[in-house]
Amino acid sequence: MDAIESMGFNPTGRYVQLNSYENRVFELECEGEPPAFESPMPVIPTSENTYRLVTKVYRPHRWSRAAIQEEHSFLYALTEEGIPAVAPLKIAGETLFPLGEMSYCLFPKALGRMPQELLWTELEDVGKQLARLHNVGARFKPLHRPTLDTQYYGEQSLEQIQNYIYPELAKDYYQAAEQLMDHLDLTLGRAQHLTIHGDCHKGNILQTDPAGGMKEYFFVDFDDICSGPVVQDFWMLLTDTNLRNNPELDHLLKGYETLRTFNEEELSLIPALQGLRIVYYAGWIAKRWEDPSFKNLFPQYLDYNYWVEELRALEECLRKI
Repeated sequence: MDAIESMGFNPTGRYVQLNSYENRVFELECEGEPPAFESPMPVIPTSENTYRLVTKVYRPHRWSRAAIQEEHSFLYALTEEGIPAVAPLKIAGETLFPLGEMSYCLFPKALGRMPQELLWTELEDVGKQLARLHNVGARFKPLHRPTLDTQYYGEQSLEQIQNYIYPELAKDYYQAAEQLMDHLDLTLGRAQHLTIHGDCHKGNILQTDPAGGMKEYFFVDFDDICSGPVVQDFWMLLTDTNLRNNPELDHLLKGYETLRTFNEEELSLIPALQGLRIVYYAGWIAKRWEDPSFKNLFPQYLDYNYWVEELRALEECLRKI
């Protein structure tokens, strides 16, 4: 509250903590006249004298200041192309502000809801928005964001889990993971790489629902933008990642290819990318394990059965390859 006040806002003290494992995100109520700011999206009043903001406090030591500012620059690049995205407020030309060892930014509250399921025509609309995002990503060249490769997402994660994986399962787990990564090392270079969302699942899509109007879909949570193959932003949107006779994938691609060409040979990367995600996710939990919230969120992480299921999932990815 002190940090928000220091920027010239007047918080009432009412807030709601929003879902976020990695960072801390709060919706805040403010009152009175806000300070001068720039934003592609207006701050919508909630009453005659109040409005709501969302503040994102970044986990310390994960991203450099330059990397976070590239996330913000990408959001502004999207809005400049007319692509719906929630970009942070600019105050005196800045979007990122210090808070002790941490940094934070402020967003206007976006009105939308997570879709429970997507009809075929709606998947086509999501595919079009993804193509527009990738068209901007093809031109946006970050210098401080990671590359989706086996070193950053795989080898580092394997190092992080070594104190948590059950010793009886470690040999088979590491062998499966290394086979997946060897396959990716041989095949990832054939895919087109550009700036992608990186964490593109249905939980990071919002839809507007205007009475009598057209639904519009937009992506949120760009914390994981990176340079990677475009197919990475497809497979997490699918309920079924079986590539044969998959109508979800067909309709996503139908919408996507109205605005951007997609190389269907990249679809063969999906099983290995799924496997890399499994390894990365396990390493991500290990890296955050001393955060009390992670022990509450993932109590099964230290169980034998958890690692058995992780190993089975990796072996299933290998079988698909």
